[in-house]
Amino acid sequence: MFKNSIFALLIPFLFSLAFLGCEPEESENKEICNNNEDDDGDDLIDCADLQCWGHVGSPNGDQICQSSESHCDDGFDNDANGDVDCDDANCVDSPDCSEEDTETNCEDEVDNDSDGDVDCADDDCVDDPACSEEETETNCEDEVDNDLDGDVDCADDDCVDDPACMTPVEDCTDGDDNDSDGDIDCADADCDGQIGPDGQTCELTESLCNDGYDNDGDSDVDCDDTDCAADSACIVGESDCTDGSDNDSDGDTDCADAECDGETGPDGQICELTESSCSDGYDNDGDGDVDCDDSDCTIACLSDGDLVITELLKDPNQVSDSSGEWFELHNTSAADIDLRGLVIYSQTSGGNDATHLITASSAVIIPSGEYAVLSVNADLATNGGISVLYEYSSINLSNGGDNLGIRTVDGTVLDEVAYDEIDYHDMSGMSLSLDRDYLNPIDNDDSANWCYVVKRYNASDYGTPGVANPSCIKETNCSDTTDNDGNGLIDCEDFACAYDANCTSYNVPDIGDLIITEIMADPGIGTPDSQYEWIEIYNSSIHMMELNGLVLCDSSYNQHCFFLTHGGSMGLGSGNYALFGYKSENVPGTSYVIEYDAAIMLSNSSDGVTLMRNHESATPVIIDYVNYDAMSGWDFMTTGASLQFSSDATQTMILNDDPAYWCAATTVYDATNLLMGTPGSANDVCEIILPETDCADGVDNDSDTLTDCLDGDCDGLAGDGGTCEYGYESNCSDSFDNDGDGLVDAADPDCAEGGSLVAYFSEYVEGSSNNKALEIYIHDASGVLDLSDCEINKYSNGDATFTVITLDSTSLSSGDLWVVCNSSANASLSPYCNQLEYQINFNGNDVVELVCNGVTMDVIGQIGSSADFGKDTTERRNAGITSGDPNGSDAFDFADEWTSFSQDTFDGLGTR
Repeated sequence: MFKNSIFALLIPFLFSLAFLGCEPEESENKEICNNNEDDDGDDLIDCADLQCWGHVGSPNGDQICQSSESHCDDGFDNDANGDVDCDDANCVDSPDCSEEDTETNCEDEVDNDSDGDVDCADDDCVDDPACSEEETETNCEDEVDNDLDGDVDCADDDCVDDPACMTPVEDCTDGDDNDSDGDIDCADADCDGQIGPDGQTCELTESLCNDGYDNDGDSDVDCDDTDCAADSACIVGESDCTDGSDNDSDGDTDCADAECDGETGPDGQICELTESSCSDGYDNDGDGDVDCDDSDCTIACLSDGDLVITELLKDPNQVSDSSGEWFELHNTSAADIDLRGLVIYSQTSGGNDATHLITASSAVIIPSGEYAVLSVNADLATNGGISVLYEYSSINLSNGGDNLGIRTVDGTVLDEVAYDEIDYHDMSGMSLSLDRDYLNPIDNDDSANWCYVVKRYNASDYGTPGVANPSCIKETNCSDTTDNDGNGLIDCEDFACAYDANCTSYNVPDIGDLIITEIMADPGIGTPDSQYEWIEIYNSSIHMMELNGLVLCDSSYNQHCFFLTHGGSMGLGSGNYALFGYKSENVPGTSYVIEYDAAIMLSNSSDGVTLMRNHESATPVIIDYVNYDAMSGWDFMTTGASLQFSSDATQTMILNDDPAYWCAATTVYDATNLLMGTPGSANDVCEIILPETDCADGVDNDSDTLTDCLDGDCDGLAGDGGTCEYGYESNCSDSFDNDGDGLVDAADPDCAEGGSLVAYFSEYVEGSSNNKALEIYIHDASGVLDLSDCEINKYSNGDATFTVITLDSTSLSSGDLWVVCNSSANASLSPYCNQLEYQINFNGNDVVELVCNGVTMDVIGQIGSSADFGKDTTERRNAGITSGDPNGSDAFDFADEWTSFSQDTFDGLGTR
């Protein structure tokens, strides 16, 4: 009988391969089947581990591991159950274990007689044909030991070169089925543990579930392979937000995992992507910081005074309001503050709020203890040269006064400033600055703690944007080489030291020591023409006067001012002139011009010039003041010619108030532009015409060919039988020729029916920023009306006094319209405008009055009331209204005679 038949070995091996097709669960390590060690950690060793079924299990390599003992004569416990060969119950029926006296079959590879010799090795088979001796194995596939050397077929060295024994080997990287078993590369079990085509490791079952490779060659990669269903890399989503485990292996646990947003966390609280529940004592976003310790809660945990408004500029000179308004915030808290989520708001006296929510893609941080500027414009090239942390919109700082504040979205006010209550709040180009010693929300409500800073941050504007404010207590010692008030100016450099004995040896000018003697108000060239304007002053005293420390203002002493901060003493000798101008090169032929800035912009027909000192005092020293007005005796004003105080008049502040001593210059000083005047030198002699001295004597006292009431000098004065009215009879029942035209009462066309309804307002525009306009409609005019006989009076913030806005000299007839706009109106409004005036800057609580020939034609608003009646609106007079409302003392409501339109509606202007 032949021993060790290869067929007998092949059957259990094929069975093991079929069993392996069930894909038993494998650990990450492989079991080595013949080292007597538990390599994969499953407590099963060598043949006891199902991974070894079908593999060599003995150290000498002859025995095979099996699921059940079928090799019953190899002396090896193939199924690792402790029983070997015929002692194993699986071998009961094996021929190897049956008892026979002789070897009955000499070629069944079974020890039939159990004498230890199989087939031809048993002496019983000596004469059996199957055991005839051959020198070599003659047939390498007949499963017979032909040469009786104990080696059968391919196990015999004689068969090495026999084609039947040359088995193909699977190459695991070439994409071919090299052994023709139907499986290619990693799909072939022969490649288990070998390197595959892409340098990855082949596996019988996919166990590497995040390497991006089909390890078992079944066309399913990683988590798409069912072998990986239970692998942690393939579990989607944090399945439990309370267990303290990273269920989806993404590095984030429970509330720290974004997938838990809105779910219940470990302590029963709600998980959040960012901490927004800032008072629940819980780390909602799982970042280790709870409530106010979490930076997400910075805004929610802010309280009153953590941010303080410390400085603001509502009326810049260098650029327009819409480009250069700003305010400063100071972070008083101990933590850096990200402003995102806060609300900026402004509120007028009428209660109308404008708001802006601070949003940005990145943090908007003010570090603890630092200052930052927020502005309507963040572009340094166009905002006046300030560095801005954040650019807002929708907030316009009213020049007349406003409440400016910052709050949280839930309404917690961090700070608010009512800057209309701060003294001298109308001064253009000057920021309002909170004293550095009062940086809290209580003290910054006290106007006494605010002041102006006489330190420029550009050519035309004053302030300290973005840095610590100076003290409002001015430089206390002008010789200690110390910046006492912290404004960056030391001793005599500081404006406050101008008149200190250590800083000047000249006289401090008093009332009338310096007088205004020449004004170039209407040069007629330049855009704007203010760059060719200038103002001349004269030292009328017998002493050398100090110029450093003076303040020159366009109009009244609390607005549009220039501060002469020369940085040291500057004297003006007795009888000498000093010249102030926008640009020195625009005043040729002069030796020296003190350049002021954009704060000084003189109106062509009506304005004032003030020279003063001690500007911040409740009663500043007005050294001189000249008010020129084309409707009040200054009708000689000529484009291209300065206004001159006659050199032969006594040079006093009393006479230079009288237009009779002034005239238009006739001497050319700029031949290129044909500008006339005598800047910096003695003026021309004016032909002085004194006013009509007696309006009831029938005599032309001033020799101007006009007598009594016909002379404009008599307007409002007593005539011979009544009150004189210049140019227009409005009292039609006093039996007196009020305007001196020879026609009395009803005989005068001025008194004809409808004659008093000369003009009225037909449209009112209170738009955004500088988009302000008034439309005047001419109705029932007697002949032609010269619009220069009319004026607009503006009453600001409930004041009983008014600012006069003169109108151009133009002839208008019944049915004509005239639109007057702010000179800084934007491109969408300006095409509708007939006349531009910077004083058309009313807000929703400012009353406007139309007066023609001294008679009130129309009033919008109630004089003396600061109620907000017309903010952010366009109002159009109803078609059925044919006259104005001349009563400015009664209550006013647009709803009575007007139709409202949305803010910045301009398309109705110029039509009626």
